[in-house]
Parts: sequence; C-alpha cells; structure tokens
Amino acid sequence: MNLNHDLEFSYEASKSTYKKLINFNIEKEIYKETNLNFKNESNENSEGEYINYLTSKLIYSIPNYSESHNSCIINKNIPLKSNIQNGFLLPFYKNKKIQKKIPKAPFKVLDAPQLKDDFYLHLLDWSEKDFLAVGLERSIYIWEGKSSNVVNLHNYESEVISAISWIGNHDLLAVGLFNGKVDIWDPEANKIVNSYQEHTDRIGVLAPMHKNNPNIFSSGSQDKSIITFDMRNESAIGKCCGHNQEICGMKWSPDDRYLASGGNDNKLFLWNVKKLSDEYERKFNAHTSAIKAIDWSPHKFGFLLTGGGTQDRTIKLWNTQTMKLVESIDTASQVCNIAFSKNSHEFVSTHGYSDNFILVWDSDKMEVKASLKGHKDRVIYLSVGPDGEKIVTGAGDETIRFWDVFENKFNQEEDDLLKTKLNIGDFSLR
Repeated sequence: MNLNHDLEFSYEASKSTYKKLINFNIEKEIYKETNLNFKNESNENSEGEYINYLTSKLIYSIPNYSESHNSCIINKNIPLKSNIQNGFLLPFYKNKKIQKKIPKAPFKVLDAPQLKDDFYLHLLDWSEKDFLAVGLERSIYIWEGKSSNVVNLHNYESEVISAISWIGNHDLLAVGLFNGKVDIWDPEANKIVNSYQEHTDRIGVLAPMHKNNPNIFSSGSQDKSIITFDMRNESAIGKCCGHNQEICGMKWSPDDRYLASGGNDNKLFLWNVKKLSDEYERKFNAHTSAIKAIDWSPHKFGFLLTGGGTQDRTIKLWNTQTMKLVESIDTASQVCNIAFSKNSHEFVSTHGYSDNFILVWDSDKMEVKASLKGHKDRVIYLSVGPDGEKIVTGAGDETIRFWDVFENKFNQEEDDLLKTKLNIGDFSLR
C-alpha cells in the first residue's frame, strides 16, 4: 500500500439532490496519526481499519431520504466499504484544512551573471508552458522546466534588455529594450515575428491581457507613457499619459477591463479598456514611494494589491468596485513584487532594503504565513510557475531561485468541499 498517494472517494448518489464531487487529499501527517501497521497490501482487516479511521474524520449523510425525514444515520450492520460502494453515504469534508509546510530553502538555484540590480525593470517571466525567460544584459535565455536545459535564444549586438513577458497564449515572447523598442519573438522558430518602436525611452514593464485577448499587451516606459498593442495591427491601439515619471508596474485585471499602473511618481492609476487615452478612470495618491508591485486577486472580483518602495514600505489592498482603500500594512521593507496564488487564497511579496526577504501571506486575513531568506540582495524579480505552487525569484546577487510556497490545487477550499473525480466501482487506496 503506497501511503504517498491520494485517497479518492468516487461515487454517485442515487438522488440528484445529493450528487456531489468530493476529493479528499490525505497528506503524510494524517498517515502518521493512524499508528496502524500496513505491511500487507491484501490485508482486508488492515484496510478496513484504515478506512474506518479516515471516515471518523468525515461527516456522512444518507442520500436515500424522504422529504419529511432527512436522516443522517449510518447502517453499522453493513460493512463500511459496502456502504460507500452502494451509494448510501455522502462524505463531506470536515472543516479542517491541512496546512502546507513551506520549505525555508529554495529547491533550485541558477546562476544569472549580469542580472541587473534595477528596481524598475522586469527581467524574468515563467510561462504556463513551463519555460522561464530571462534577460541578462543583451542576451535572452530560456530555461526549459521539463528538461532543465538552458537555451540562448538571442544576443543583441548593442541594445540592452529591460523587460520580458510571455504573450499570445504564452507561445510568444515580448522583449522590451532600452531604446524603447518591443520585439515579439517566436522562440520555437527562433525569429522575430513583429517589432514596435513607439516609445522614446527604455521599456521597464510589459503587461499582457489574459486568454480572452491573447493578442493584446501594454508596455510602460521611462518616457512616462503606456502604449497598448494588438499584434494583429502594425501600430499601437492606445496611448495613456498620466504619470509624470517612469512607469515601473502594470497589470491587467482578470476580466481585462482595467489596467492598473504604478510609477516612480508614487501614483497608482486605473485605466479603462474602453478609454485607452489620457483620460484615466481613477488616480490614487496613498503611496509615498515608487509603485512596482501590483497584482489583481483571482478570487475576489475587483480587489487589487499594490506595494510601495523604500520610503513607503506598505502593501495596500484596494476595492476597485468602490474605489476605496481597504487595508494598508507596513512591511518595514521596500516592496519589490506581489503575486497572487491562482490555487488558494494566498499571495507572495518580495522585498528589498533592508531585509531582502520573501513573504507568503494569507490573503483573507492579510497575515504573514512564512518568511523566506536566501538572496543576498534585494529580491526585485518574481514570477509564479505554471502549477501555481512554485515561484521563481531573481536578485542583484545574480542568482535565480525556485521556491515551493503555495498550496496545491487539492487543498483549496471552495464552499468547504473538496473536489473529486467521479468513478463508480471499487473503493481503493492507490
């Protein structure tokens, strides 16, 4: 019996009212609690003991009930395994969540010579297809997650790379340069498929729209402007001018309705997709330092997190439906990046002067769950991995570090029930 595998309850109730999908992911801590000896996989008594132990942690309801009498009785005369197989029991997850133990050390470290120690740039991005793109001075490198191979995509002769982002369903790579140019690369074909020269100064940040609009992305520059492009067009489709200093943070909302931008002028702007011009939707002045760290919650519609630089050091939570500041937390350190987990109600922030740490937060309670240290310089680059559990960070110490920080998709709580596969038949431990 392999105790490192998940336990699945697969079952369909006879009444449509009780048709549920439930998946109970058991971790090692629970196995250790049993103190039962499972030496023989075919030992039915041991398996029965183990099943009974697990079911003591669950609440069961009988599906074949009447309108007038909703019973919650288990027939103890029928073996528990038969009760489950015959559809008499509906398991509900008890309101207790197994907390992931966050490792304090990175699980992988890569050398990144010439990785710029520049707060205003964005020089790494991890794609949904498990490719990590990194800009090192004039060179583009791609690390392949499955093989751990590193490929040198291109070396520019004179131009220095200032921003990198996967776009177009993560098949294409946008590269921003110090001369204000954006090159769109097809890494598989190893060629540039499009270029835009609309900015007059370096591009510090690139912000793609989401899957519904894979051809559209925006670029923020030291020339104080934000320009939006559609790769189906040869020229820009919108230009926003509101900041009076360099733009250093940008992110489109999950519904692609608003673009949030932060600048070295300490201002946070919201731009409406229907009005990509000088007419902003809202301007906020609550931060007292440059705003690079920006991300939208994937779990609470309209909620936005921002982080301020050295003089500010706060993380602020905004409700963009009411246009109000919800909460402000002093982190006592420069906030370089913020990124939400897509799997769970958590987010991560990375920091610079003076602690250079990585913080994992509970986004509902706005409380720190873990503090990680490893980089010797400020952690100015961050991207979330394709599985939603791992992150990658980069710093002025010229290293790239991979961390396992977020809950996995089986531990997320949605309506206090765990999701499952539906498969009528044998109940088994795999």
